[in-house]
Amino acid sequence: MIESFWVTASNGRVEGVNRRINQIQRTAYGYVKAAKLVSSNSFLIIK
Repeated sequence: MIESFWVTASNGRVEGVNRRINQIQRTAYGYVKAAKLVSSNSFLIIK
């Protein structure tokens, strides 16, 4: 915890990627084929 005062790096980008992955997993629940998921949810593409 003390190191967090000296290191100014943020983990915001990693947390954003984790959020997107979790959103995709929640949306994908019940899909059998990945291609159908991608075609129906093109707004979730990770940039």
